[in-house]
Amino acid sequence: MKMFKENNMVKIDTSPVHLFENAEEAWMWFCFCESLPKSFKRSGKTATWPCETSDIAIVVKRLLQQKILTQEHLKILSLYGLKQIPPYEKDGDPKQHCQLWRQALQRILKPLKMKGIVDSAGTVFKFCGDVK
Repeated sequence: MKMFKENNMVKIDTSPVHLFENAEEAWMWFCFCESLPKSFKRSGKTATWPCETSDIAIVVKRLLQQKILTQEHLKILSLYGLKQIPPYEKDGDPKQHCQLWRQALQRILKPLKMKGIVDSAGTVFKFCGDVK
């Protein structure tokens, strides 16, 4: 349940909220939304997602400040997030990119769960063909 202001009145939105199933889904959604031109970005919260893109940005910024994530992690997250496809060694992506991708998402997962952005039963990623 979310509260929002409309026409100077506080309203309660009781629409169901869709939690992300995993850290990778949340990251891909974040990158997709951030890549949209400002004229296409929605104003205000949407009832179907559990957060604003700024919520994910704040988590990543804090992890960078705490040195839990590195600039190298962020570079790989951004590169593949903008492509909207994770790195796979089998597709010719460098092994180091795959490792950094997995590490970064593993480090982002707990804070996203704590904030109620990723389902508490959520995993790091849904599809990753090269994970052993």
